Amino acid sequence: MQLRCSIHGSVLIGDDVLMAPDVFISSGGHSFDKDNYLSIREQDKLYNISKPVVIGSNSWLGIRSWIAPGVCLAEGTITGANSVITKNTEMYSVYAGIPAVKIRSYR
Repeated sequence: MQLRCSIHGSVLIGDDVLMAPDVFISSGGHSFDKDNYLSIREQDKLYNISKPVVIGSNSWLGIRSWIAPGVCLAEGTITGANSVITKNTEMYSVYAGIPAVKIRSYR
């Protein structure tokens, strides 16, 4: 199920991934400090920042999880509700919080 999920940019999603409602995944970021004489909007147009995201197979993303650019969720990752995932995860592990931390492994 992928109700109201937002997936933007370069995102690779493995097999058998479950997504609860309102999951947000994006490979893009915004540039604001490359050229101080340009506005943020102008810099954003000039410097497209993209870091691909990978969601490993057999993962489960909890409601309102947010996956940051450049993150790789290993196979079997579970994210708790409202989690903000800013770093790569370990296989068959549960992550929760803002920013998310490993809660436990399950295999």
